[in-house]
Amino acid sequence: MTHTVFPEKGGNFIHKMNNKNWSYWSIALDGLYMSNPFILEYANIIEKDRPEEAEEIRNNTFNRIHWVSENLVRDNGLYTHAYSASSGAINDISWLRAIGWYAMALSKVIDE
Repeated sequence: MTHTVFPEKGGNFIHKMNNKNWSYWSIALDGLYMSNPFILEYANIIEKDRPEEAEEIRNNTFNRIHWVSENLVRDNGLYTHAYSASSGAINDISWLRAIGWYAMALSKVIDE
């Protein structure tokens, strides 16, 4: 299975691909929880038989999270909800639910 990513944006997945309401804000903070913990679970499952692939999956996951942690934070230290890959802009919304999902993604990734 493949999914469109932004290689130059930490390999982050397009958030809500093919959704006209999200065509501008293409990377979302809460999107990290929608995929990364589950991808890491898969890496753990295949670790024994395909260790190189599992390691690549882990590295890609950490790259996505690291990129978001550096690029979706505003000057006041709060994380913003979304990033536009087309313009390089971050929106001015610090949405508590998105920040909560980001925290959950971090905790699940650390747990895995």
